[in-house]
Amino acid sequence: MVGKPKSKGNIVIAIYSHIDGYPPSLNAVHHLSQLFGHVTIVERNYGPCLWNFPSNVEIRSVGPRVTLSTAASLSIIKKIVGYIQFTIVLRGLLKKKRPSVLLLYDGIPLALTKFIKLPSGLKLWYHNHDVLHESELKRNSFQWYLKKYENEQMRNVDVFSLPTATRLSYFLPISALTKIQILPNYPSKFVYGSFFWQKKFDGKILRLIHQGVFEPANFEKFIFEYLKINSSYMLEFTLAGPSIELTQSKIDRIKRNTTSSNRIFSLGRIDYEKLPIVTREHHIGLALYDTHNIMVRTIGTASNKIFEYISLGLPVIFTDREDFRVQFGHYSWAFFVDDQYIDIGKVIADISSRYDQISMSARTTFLTERNFEIEFEKIAPLLE
Repeated sequence: MVGKPKSKGNIVIAIYSHIDGYPPSLNAVHHLSQLFGHVTIVERNYGPCLWNFPSNVEIRSVGPRVTLSTAASLSIIKKIVGYIQFTIVLRGLLKKKRPSVLLLYDGIPLALTKFIKLPSGLKLWYHNHDVLHESELKRNSFQWYLKKYENEQMRNVDVFSLPTATRLSYFLPISALTKIQILPNYPSKFVYGSFFWQKKFDGKILRLIHQGVFEPANFEKFIFEYLKINSSYMLEFTLAGPSIELTQSKIDRIKRNTTSSNRIFSLGRIDYEKLPIVTREHHIGLALYDTHNIMVRTIGTASNKIFEYISLGLPVIFTDREDFRVQFGHYSWAFFVDDQYIDIGKVIADISSRYDQISMSARTTFLTERNFEIEFEKIAPLLE
C-alpha cells in the first residue's frame, strides 16, 4: 500500500480507449484505489473489462460497443458523435462524483476538456502514454486539431506525468505552475511479484518471447536469421501480441525455404492477467524496435515489456541503439544486436552460457530499482 485510504475523496479517470489495453494504467488504478475513497473510470466501449479491479473502482463505458479495428475505420461524423458522447458523460460524472482529482490519459480526453467547465478546485492530472507530434500529422486534419486542443489545454494541467524524460521536449512549453513527474512503465510488484520462479537453463530447450507488435520492417529479417541459428539445444520463439495473424503467412513462407528445427509459435494478443504466466515459461525477452516515428525513437522507459521481462527473470535482447545503450548498457542482463540480426545466434549463445546468474540479476533489478511502486511513491504527494 502506498498510503492510507482517504475517508473521503474521489478520483475520475478518463481514457478514450480500453483501460485493459494499457497495463501501466492498471497498475495506477490499483494504487489509486488505496489513496481515494472511490475511483471512476470513463472509457470507450470496447467490450467488458476483464481485469479484476478493487471493489471501490467503477467502470463507465461510453457509446455503442465497437472493436478496435472498427473504431479506427469510423467516419468523421461517427467519430465526432463519439467525442460528444464521451464529453457529455465525463461532464456529468464530474458534477455527480465531485472528484478532487481528474486523471486524463493521453491527448483526446485532455483535448475534450476544452468543452467542459472544470469545477473550481479540481486538480487536473495529465498522463501521456504515447507521444504524438504535430510533425507527424497532416495539417488541418481531424487529428491535427485534436493535437492543437491538447496543446492548448496543457496550460490548465496541475500535474503532468509521462513514462520517459526523452519525450518531455515534445510537450513544451509547459506552465511554470505544472508539476512534472516521470512515471516509467514499470510493472507492479503487486501484479508481477508472485509470478516469478527461478529459471535454470537445462541445456535442452531455450525459449525466446516477443511481447507486443513486432515492427514489420524487422520481422522477416529476424525470422530469417533466427531460423539459421544452429545450436546444440532446441530453440523456441514465441510471438505474443496483436496482429500476429498478419505475419503467420510470412513465417510459413520463410520456413518452407529452410531445414531449421527451430520452432516458432504465434499466440496473438494475450490478456494482461494471463501474460505473466506465458512469459515466465521463457528464458529471453526481445525488445526489438524500429525508428519510424517519435514514439518508438523515444521508447526507453515507456516500454513496459522490457521491465515485465526482467521482473520474471528474463534477460533482454535490444536493438542496438545509442539510447538503449545509455539507459541499459550497464546491466548484465541487457544484450544488443544490430538491426540486421546477423549476430543473434552469438548473443543467444552468450546468454545461455551464463544464464542462471544473468536471470537472477534481472529479477534483482526489478525488485530494487525498476518497479511501479518505487515510482508511484514520488507522484502520490503531488495529488494531495
